[in-house]
Amino acid sequence: MAQRGPSGHGEMDRRRRASSNYFELDADRRRNKSERSERLSKRLDTMDVTPATFKGSSLDDEAAVDYCCEFLKAKFGFQEGSASNQREHVLLLLANGKARCLPSDPADQHLVQLGNKLFSNYRSWCKFIHTSPVTYTGNGIPNSTGSGNLHMDVMLYFLIWGEAANVRHMPECVCYLFHQMLSMVNADPQGHEQQREGWYLDQVVRPIWREASNMKRRNALNKPLEHVKIRNYDDINEYFWKQHCLSIPVAQVGQELTQNHGKTFYEHRSLFTMVLNYYRIFQFNIMFLVLLTVLAFAVTISPDGGKSGWVQFGRIGDVVEPYTTRDLKIAVVAIPFSLSLMAFFKCVMEVCHGWHLLTSKESSATSSRSFTYGSALATRIVWNGGFAVLFGTMIYVPLNQDKDTTLLDNLYPLCGAYILPGLLVLLTQAFAPQLINGTFAAKFVREGESCYVGQDMTPPMSNQVKYIVFWILLWIVEAITSYFILVRPLMLPTLSIYAMTLDYQNSLVSFHNVGIIIAL
Repeated sequence: MAQRGPSGHGEMDRRRRASSNYFELDADRRRNKSERSERLSKRLDTMDVTPATFKGSSLDDEAAVDYCCEFLKAKFGFQEGSASNQREHVLLLLANGKARCLPSDPADQHLVQLGNKLFSNYRSWCKFIHTSPVTYTGNGIPNSTGSGNLHMDVMLYFLIWGEAANVRHMPECVCYLFHQMLSMVNADPQGHEQQREGWYLDQVVRPIWREASNMKRRNALNKPLEHVKIRNYDDINEYFWKQHCLSIPVAQVGQELTQNHGKTFYEHRSLFTMVLNYYRIFQFNIMFLVLLTVLAFAVTISPDGGKSGWVQFGRIGDVVEPYTTRDLKIAVVAIPFSLSLMAFFKCVMEVCHGWHLLTSKESSATSSRSFTYGSALATRIVWNGGFAVLFGTMIYVPLNQDKDTTLLDNLYPLCGAYILPGLLVLLTQAFAPQLINGTFAAKFVREGESCYVGQDMTPPMSNQVKYIVFWILLWIVEAITSYFILVRPLMLPTLSIYAMTLDYQNSLVSFHNVGIIIAL
């Protein structure tokens, strides 16, 4: 008895061709049997949808597409029904583009426009992995002029996409297939090496799909596996963000994914995830409070501190007894100290959150693991941690010893040294991002530089200016409101509690009653 497959039919049953899934009109059947005697271009001319300039032009899209379709079908074994569908798809796209062209446009304008839309992601992908885009370099396409070789590129891309199944969910995988297969076409422009029908589906798409389908595996209790134990489309697609993928032939990429490429993204559901995702909000709120507190302290100890309104800022920087300039400097040090301390803890949380990437045994050439990211993270930890200790010492020693120190005297040069690199990076990213993107320095600026997605999402400068102006105005209003209503009225009570000498009934004695101030 013959063994039956999932469909209930025997294994020897003949597989249906794609063309049998579609209703075929008698007129189309007769036209196909007559070897397309009534060509699509002729019918378009009859319907008068083609500009007069293009009628009878030397660029014959249909003849070129037919040649490319037959050549590629024999070269890679695309299914006959799928090839016929994509042939009609491409011809209709070209006809639509041609109908929108102006009489003054070049004859191949519609073809160039389609190519630009189709290959924009492919060219961006090539730039990201530092390789040159591949274009068809052979000859023999009939009636093609100028950029007529684009017919081969466009037809190959649609044939790859047409039989890609769920591989379409991995755009960079499709870019890889197109890059490799077009290189194979250029290496054999005469098409001497041919494959049987179904070779592309069986040898290229199915192994990749089989790896992606593992995400549907279930455990012994028939429940889906945990997300850390399966690979989804994003994990597999990330393999093609590395230049290493170009060294793997298309017929072996499924085996490569199975043996040498594991899961790349682990979703950590922890407190670290929440803090890192909203770090900029936490950082802004804390630094906003520190800045307003330092400003209120500087105003309070100034000669005009007892006045109201804007007059109180008239002599800011001067101090009255019993305070000294040293107290004002210590307050100013609190600003870079808070910034460096938060940046240090952020780096530590990144280490905890991305520990699997830093300690992964996979090669950095085939996974998200990156020595550059690890070294950049270590550099930021040392930089921010070192300055946090330095600024903390500038605060702690003068308060304990009640005297100025050499470090405190060099406050402003040290603050400038800490802020200058970040300021230069911000200016470079705003006005000349090309100096950083795609270089070794990018890892020190952007943690996700190994991520292909979101590389070119910088908004136009006009939108950035509007965005910045809006937030500056909002911050000014918020600063004025928070200062006069929340921070300034609490400064004198805080200084009074700080100067009090209290008798504690327990062993928990805080430095200058700081514990009480924090509790209040």
